[in-house]
Amino acid sequence: MPSENYSTNLAENPESEALAEVVAQAFSVFQTPPALTISGWADSERQLSREASAEPGQWDTSRAEYLRGIMDAVSDPAVEMVVVVSAAQCGKTEVVLNTIGYHIHHDPCPMLVVMPNDQMCTSLSRDRIAPMVRDSPALKGLIKEPKSRTTGNTVNHKLFPGGHLTLASAQSTSNLSARPCRVICFDEVDRFIASTSEGDPVTLGKKRSVSFWNRKILMISTPTIRGESRIEAAYETSDQRRFWIPCEACETFQVLEWQSVIWDKKKPETARTDADTVKPNGQISRNSGQSRKDSGELQQIVKAWRDFISVDSTRHSSHLDKPPQNSSKPKDTRRS
Repeated sequence: MPSENYSTNLAENPESEALAEVVAQAFSVFQTPPALTISGWADSERQLSREASAEPGQWDTSRAEYLRGIMDAVSDPAVEMVVVVSAAQCGKTEVVLNTIGYHIHHDPCPMLVVMPNDQMCTSLSRDRIAPMVRDSPALKGLIKEPKSRTTGNTVNHKLFPGGHLTLASAQSTSNLSARPCRVICFDEVDRFIASTSEGDPVTLGKKRSVSFWNRKILMISTPTIRGESRIEAAYETSDQRRFWIPCEACETFQVLEWQSVIWDKKKPETARTDADTVKPNGQISRNSGQSRKDSGELQQIVKAWRDFISVDSTRHSSHLDKPPQNSSKPKDTRRS
C-alpha cells in the first residue's frame, strides 16, 4: 500500500527523519489524550516546592483526600462546572495549581485564572506557579522564564506548546474579555468586586469559554456573607456534595460536625465521633460486605481524625471538612 511504502522510505532514508518528526507532531494534534485524572497526574508528576509548602517533595493526594473528588471532577468530561466552598487554608489553590499543571503537561489548551486583584495574580504567578513549574520535571521547560520579550511570556501571561495561561484581575474588564479560553478558574470569587463597568466579572469570564464544547469552569472560594455570597449561590445550584466520613461505632457515613466530636478531658488524642449524634435518616450506611473494621480501614480513618484534633483542636468548625492523611474517600463537590 502507498502508506506502507511511504513509511518504509522514511525509515530507510535518514534525511527524511526530520520530515517524519514534523508529520508525527502534526498528527499528534488530533490524538485524544489518554485517560488520566488530575489527582492521578498530581500524584505522579507534581512536586511541592520548599517556598510554597511545609512538606516539599512529591505531591500525595492521600494527604488531602478530600481534594481527590474535587480534582477528579474537574477532569471528568461529563462535568462542565465545579463549585468548591471551603474554609481558608484547606488546599483550594492547590486544586487550581494541579489543574494548571495537568493541562500544561497532559491536555494543553488556553486557560484563564481570575483572581480578586492584580497583586494576587502576581503573587500566584511568582510564588506558586513558577516554583511548581521549576520543580516538577514534567513541566520544566514547557514554560520559559519571562526574561525577555522574545519568550512571549510575562508574569501574568505564559505560553506553552498547545496553549497559554492568562492570570487576570476581576477588576480588569480588558483582561477578562481579551481572549477565548477553554478552562476558566475563578479563585476566591467572594472577594471579587460586585461589578465592573461591563458587568459581573464572573459572567464576563465565563463568556470566554462559550466557543468550546468541552469547556471547564472552576469556582472556588471561602464563603463570606450569607445571602450575598457568590460561591454560596453557585453551590446551591449544584448537586451540593460534601465530604463524608464513617462513624467509628456504627460505620454510618456522615458529614462531620463539631458537636459530633468528643474526647476525654485533657486528652485530645482520644477524639472520636459520638455515635449518639449520628442521624440515621438520610445518611449512608456501608455495612454490607466485608466489615471496614475487619479491613482496618475504619481504624486508620479514626486515628487520622484523632491526630487532627490533637494538633488542631482550636480550629473553627468550618475546618472539619479538612481531614488529615488517610481519611475516607470524599463525596466530591461538583455540578453536572
